[in-house]
Amino acid sequence: LAEGWLYLAGIKDMSTREIALKKELVHRQRFRTRAQVKVAIFEYIEVFYNRQRRHSSIGYKTPLQAFKDTTLKMAA
Repeated sequence: LAEGWLYLAGIKDMSTREIALKKELVHRQRFRTRAQVKVAIFEYIEVFYNRQRRHSSIGYKTPLQAFKDTTLKMAA
């Protein structure tokens, strides 16, 4: 990053996400600005990780699918 370090803080289950984020996004790209990093991280988490990437720990569903399933079960 040409502008210096940028830190990402999370609240829940960050260690697993952090490892995936570093391996699948950060180590594959070179960013010139903090703005580029922020957009890339947002797209990775909200578009790819939560809506497309399937996780074995939740039955090979995406986090969004697992959340919806849990919400429907709780509402029933």
